Amino acid sequence: MGTNTTITVYSRRDRKAADEAFSLLYELERKISATDPGSEISRINMAAGMEEVEVSDDVFFLIERSLELCDRTGGLFNPAIGALSQIWSSARESKLLPERERIEEALELVDSKDVILDYEKRTIMLRKKGMSIDLGGAGKGYASMVARDYLRERGVERAVVNLGGNVALLGAMEGRKWRIGISDPTDPSSCFSVAECDEDFVVTSGSYQRYFDYDGVRYHHIIDSSTGYPSESGFLSATVIGDDGLEADAFATAFFMADYPLIEDIAKEKNLIVILYREDGEVIEIDYR
Repeated sequence: MGTNTTITVYSRRDRKAADEAFSLLYELERKISATDPGSEISRINMAAGMEEVEVSDDVFFLIERSLELCDRTGGLFNPAIGALSQIWSSARESKLLPERERIEEALELVDSKDVILDYEKRTIMLRKKGMSIDLGGAGKGYASMVARDYLRERGVERAVVNLGGNVALLGAMEGRKWRIGISDPTDPSSCFSVAECDEDFVVTSGSYQRYFDYDGVRYHHIIDSSTGYPSESGFLSATVIGDDGLEADAFATAFFMADYPLIEDIAKEKNLIVILYREDGEVIEIDYR
């Protein structure tokens, strides 16, 4: 999943179930990784503008839900952003700004309406050549759900699945709520807040996670598909706590870029806790649990 992943169980008898949950994560990664040339996502991307690709139920569901969440967030969360995310991934490696012409060309290839789903044949097609699906904003959230649900099915009573900032909680801490630290974006080795949670998913998106500095300006990995450049929303991090891991992951990405009214509206609709850390140090907490 491109990050450090841990599964913590609290009984020796649950060790085998944890190992099996890891196997499920590896299997899912082989389907949705955009960097694995043999993955289903890579096959969809390579066939862009040419043909449809039959996919597994996991991938079809993940893309279908991602497109729904794209609509709900007004395109702030966009699974069709691959053409742009590839450009900025290369920029982080080279630490050089991409040319404006390349950004403008990629902006023509990020319309989620050009992702075509065939529900009968269970196929996905990208309408334009050069388009690319990138599930980096939802894949880990979905994977954490798959792992947690499997542990529950195996009879595990208490566990934590942590996919690098995507935390899934199972059971209770001896009758108490879980206490999950929220990383301080100005010092990720410490926490600025502690969230008390039940069987929730806790997801944080932040500009401090992957970035490079160029000419005194920080360019992070959360790209606004309306401009082609890293978001300039004024937030350093957005944390979402909810009962759906895929949604929490997607909303954390979107809320990092969103205006307050949209965040408030979705948080109320979905019964979320949202914790926002602004560049000026102000912390905003919205609680509809």
